[in-house]
Amino acid sequence: YLVSEINTVVDVACSKGPSLTQFQDETDIGEALAFMLPLYFFSLRSLQTVLAQAVDWQTFFGSSGNLETLPVICIHCHNLCRLMHFGTPQIKLITSYCLLELFTGLSEQIDIKKEKLRCSSSYLKSVKAVLSGLVFYDDIRVAINSALCLSMILRLEDMEGGTEMLKTSSWYRFIAEEMSVSLA
Repeated sequence: YLVSEINTVVDVACSKGPSLTQFQDETDIGEALAFMLPLYFFSLRSLQTVLAQAVDWQTFFGSSGNLETLPVICIHCHNLCRLMHFGTPQIKLITSYCLLELFTGLSEQIDIKKEKLRCSSSYLKSVKAVLSGLVFYDDIRVAINSALCLSMILRLEDMEGGTEMLKTSSWYRFIAEEMSVSLA
């Protein structure tokens, strides 16, 4: 029942698109997201600690229509990106931590099991677009989490030889320089 309710809240929130910011402050959707996203974050954190080897983290990076049932709460990466892009500052912050946990779990799984990334390059391209736009966000925590997620994506792509544009892209070089300066 809880998983069904969470999926419903996320679907309704994501369907609002740019008007999500207005709806978050005025309706139950905003309150539900404010309580549900920390729950999701802590469930991801628990998965990292307790069931890291038993969970296929790549499932979180598939389409929402994927009928493969997970025994855990599952908000897909692209829905988190929508919430992060269109959400209020509070939602952006919580969602950035959720995305960081997803990418950490995925990176560890790929490193340990020596797997290939199963999501498409266009899927990753859309995720990178959202994260790149938030690297310079006002809240430094959102910016750093976005930069860390972006660096994990680039590392995963580099492992598979998919980052030819990285060598010529001054945008990614600029992001890396800014991140290193802010962390110093």
